[in-house]
Amino acid sequence: MGFSEKERAGKILPCHKVSDDGLMRISPKTMDELLEGRYDRAISRKIVIDCRFKYEYEGGHIRDAINVREKEHVEQVLLSPSTGLFVPPEPSESGKCDGAGLMKKVVLVFHCEYSAMRAPTIAKHLREKDRHLNMPHYPALHYPEVYILEGGYAKYHAHSPHHCDGSYVPMDDPLHRTDRHADLNMFRAREGARAVRKKGSKKVMRITDENCVRPMEADESPCGKASFGAEESRRGVPMRRMDSNLRVLDEQRRR
Repeated sequence: MGFSEKERAGKILPCHKVSDDGLMRISPKTMDELLEGRYDRAISRKIVIDCRFKYEYEGGHIRDAINVREKEHVEQVLLSPSTGLFVPPEPSESGKCDGAGLMKKVVLVFHCEYSAMRAPTIAKHLREKDRHLNMPHYPALHYPEVYILEGGYAKYHAHSPHHCDGSYVPMDDPLHRTDRHADLNMFRAREGARAVRKKGSKKVMRITDENCVRPMEADESPCGKASFGAEESRRGVPMRRMDSNLRVLDEQRRR
């Protein structure tokens, strides 16, 4: 239901994969070219989706990026014709015309601080919902052109500050410790609730630095035992392991 091995076929932007989650990554250089209009002949709209916490976004962001911090919010923004910011385009495939004979696509670029967890998670959720809505038109989608900005805002701001409004506020900025704590607690609560709802499933979701959203068998342990979900719920420790994963990400971020 998500991103397949053929995801790269027909893509407008130069892209590559860095893991087996199927998400296409673009470089900061390609992002520059996109913002500067190099691909405008092939696209109808470009939307940059910043998945960082509110205080990070307000401290500085890519020009014209919209802040989407939750899975439900991305559905409202992109897949709800009556209430969203954008009307979903006609279903189509990368490199092919839609039902009206139009070739141009809407390009979506997701990122967070390092594009390691939050952006891939939300992009994956959008694709799953998009696929579900368009099952009668398979393999066409409203948004076949989905990308992740490799290195996230941290790398892009260093590479192209002239395309950014404001500066760069890290997630771990001590001036925003209270907000960070509240946002992370909200994230843990949401993901913990989803894990409980999935109780009894043979598959769980894992949070890791590069591959946070791939379905995995419950007995796999990609980072020691850094996984969470149905099996952990049965053992009564979902939140403890989730906290461990987030601490690992924090440590990797500080290196």
